[in-house]
Amino acid sequence: MSLWLPPLALMLDLLFADPRRLPHPVQGIGLLANKMEGPARRMKRPVMAGALVLLALLLLTGSVVTLITRLPFGLGTCAAIYCAWSGLALGGLVQKCTEALHAVHAAETAPETLPLARQAVGMLVSRDTAVMDAADLYRSLAESVSENFNDAFVAPYFWLCLGGPVALWLYKTASTMDSMWGYTNERWLHLGRAAARLDDLLAFIPARLSALLLWLSAWLSSLPRSAKGLREHLSAGSIFTLPGWPGYVTVRRQARQSASPNAGWPMTVAAWLFDGRTGGPTKYNGVLVHKPLMGRENGAWQYANTAALIRHVRRSGIVGGLLAAALTAFIYFF
Repeated sequence: MSLWLPPLALMLDLLFADPRRLPHPVQGIGLLANKMEGPARRMKRPVMAGALVLLALLLLTGSVVTLITRLPFGLGTCAAIYCAWSGLALGGLVQKCTEALHAVHAAETAPETLPLARQAVGMLVSRDTAVMDAADLYRSLAESVSENFNDAFVAPYFWLCLGGPVALWLYKTASTMDSMWGYTNERWLHLGRAAARLDDLLAFIPARLSALLLWLSAWLSSLPRSAKGLREHLSAGSIFTLPGWPGYVTVRRQARQSASPNAGWPMTVAAWLFDGRTGGPTKYNGVLVHKPLMGRENGAWQYANTAALIRHVRRSGIVGGLLAAALTAFIYFF
């Protein structure tokens, strides 16, 4: 199953995304978390209470996935396929970001549709979009698609390859809890601390792999298509160079400025690859936050490079899926 399940799940995700009419397992996790919030807040130690809720949900999720994937008569295999497919969200991410991108682009020529564009982008980000102009909306989309490339695909796919559907859904549980409780405001600072720390830990390696995949896909796309051109490229000694690429040291320095130990990596690489600029003043719940700047100094997001980034994220997911399948097969057979 470790050989064929991850690439099959990726194919299903890219073809069908998440069926909008079917209930999603993440909704169940979120519902349980909401039910447990009240009892947790009545405990005297909020950090411990949050950790206990997280542990309970991890145990429940792991037990349910283990049980249903071991059902007889082929039902377990079907359950494993569904668990793997529903745990990936690359197709849905690309689809929703593309729809929001078109809404913002339409608002540039028809300003009366700008509220609809703000609403479309607001469905994908946690920041305030009510007063954003087109430039801010493009930046928000670029930051969302690059950061969520890891959260929606690379991290869950990494854990799927490493430990099957159970490991994938343990990660998804931690990620869901972090997205609901992992804020640094007064309400969630203590109760969501365990979820935030666990999500940072589980996504640490995948976040760096997501940055590597974004760069690798761009590098592969830059290679000459003809054998003669490839030989000339190799003889010039520039095999690992990309136009305008600042180098690993600059990318690492900018990525580490982010408040998150993981989000800055794919965002920085995306900004440099597509001449954008991430970070800057951003309003969350009425509070203006000055996020660290990443990318080139005069970079900006417009329709063309935002659309190119969204396409590139999809392509990078396919490259990552193929590489993971090849590596898994090599380990299995050799």
